[in-house]
Amino acid sequence: MAVRGNIVGIDSPEALEKALRSAYYLADEGVATAAYLALALGKPLLLEGAPGETIAALKGKIWSKVVATDEEVRAIESQLHVISTHLVGGRHEIRVYADSSPGDGFSAVESDLEDVYFLNLTQQSKRSLSN
Repeated sequence: MAVRGNIVGIDSPEALEKALRSAYYLADEGVATAAYLALALGKPLLLEGAPGETIAALKGKIWSKVVATDEEVRAIESQLHVISTHLVGGRHEIRVYADSSPGDGFSAVESDLEDVYFLNLTQQSKRSLSN
């Protein structure tokens, strides 16, 4: 994914994290990923509140499952509120937002700023599609 605009040399969350560190800003992987995606997608981060409180509000509502195939990912996406997917060792880790366990194979996971960002991004996208 190429970053929009004029940010030369920033072509990944890792590159942004490195650039931020060189400016003495200690961003963790989640912050760097959220900031990179905001830049890449041209979507501002419009969230207010203390990060700890925002993360705490998601406690017990972020669930993860690892599946092997794209078909399994699509099936879950059609049934649940998927906030992110990424490859881990050649398999897909799916993170889902739900008030209770979404089903077999899902485990509750600790939320982080990346989850906050992706949850808000998916909610904004759904609102945009409905308008």
